[in-house]
Amino acid sequence: MFYILITIYNLQIARSRSYRSLLNGDTDKHIFLIDNSEDEKILDDNYSAVLPNNVTYLRMNGNCGLSKAYNEGIRVAMLASPEKAWFLIADQDSVFPPSYLSEAEREIAKSPDAKIVAPDVYSERKRISPVYRGGKLMFVNSGLLISSEVFHSITYDEQLFLDFVDFDFADMLYQSKFACHVCRSKNLVVHQSFSGDHKNGYDQD
Repeated sequence: MFYILITIYNLQIARSRSYRSLLNGDTDKHIFLIDNSEDEKILDDNYSAVLPNNVTYLRMNGNCGLSKAYNEGIRVAMLASPEKAWFLIADQDSVFPPSYLSEAEREIAKSPDAKIVAPDVYSERKRISPVYRGGKLMFVNSGLLISSEVFHSITYDEQLFLDFVDFDFADMLYQSKFACHVCRSKNLVVHQSFSGDHKNGYDQD
């Protein structure tokens, strides 16, 4: 079972590339749309748009930042079903191939001890994740696959709003010694756009 967390800000869900690319397919999944939008019309439109698709809609009542949004999605998902599952983190502007979840199942099966599966993530210019910095594996959140077991130990730091949320979470995973599987499958690749191309400090040299 995959729980897909999509965070969105002031964007109609019909225009979200991640939502469009993950909505279909036969893989067992449930989407949680976490809406940080401040525009009332967009909020109303998004709520109406996702209802027919059996999506859990979480309205954050303003822009609460990424960490709070992720943690709220995690909390609601784990309350709804405490059984073991895998979370997929998705920004609103990520593009996933149609076979992403089925390929993720295969990669998870290859590494039964792994609690994190990190795919290749590309910006418009180059591959930006995962990379090694100072001997530590660093990655962006979007596309990341995380076992629900991880969230019994750590969650996102809500003191961080946007910048360095990825870096901080990756560092917590490193300190907690959770096993990570770095995936190089061409069918498990995420294409991502960033404001300013990339702001989290992971650009590969």
